[in-house]
Amino acid sequence: MSDTPLYKMPTIDLSPKFLLKLSQLMIFLVITYWVSQGGTENNIDYLIPAIMVGAGLALFLSVPNARMGVTLGIPLLMVVWGLATGENDMIFFAIFMILLIGPIAYLPAMTTGDSTLDLDDETRLQRLGILWLAFSIF
Repeated sequence: MSDTPLYKMPTIDLSPKFLLKLSQLMIFLVITYWVSQGGTENNIDYLIPAIMVGAGLALFLSVPNARMGVTLGIPLLMVVWGLATGENDMIFFAIFMILLIGPIAYLPAMTTGDSTLDLDDETRLQRLGILWLAFSIF
């Protein structure tokens, strides 16, 4: 077994890197609040808020492969949930979630030049420019 930790506690200070990670966590908590506003009719309604809190904490604590898991895992789970319950509009909403959650998951790491992305500076800045352009259009 390797000695690499499962997560890494962020250093609490006022550095831009910490503030970006904190704002990323807050975005996921706000999404959790919005989803839970409608009330709960049964126990399955607690699933999406729990997943959003888990995703936000995984990104905040720098869990390995959390960005990929959040970007693709949440929409995939929504598609499976939609097919299982017969809610076909959930599949369209899952596509929207890829476009919503993907940039939120990757933007702080791309901005600070996180080494886990394995991107050189030129490629990182090019992809960051594409994300900023998409945000400015929408």
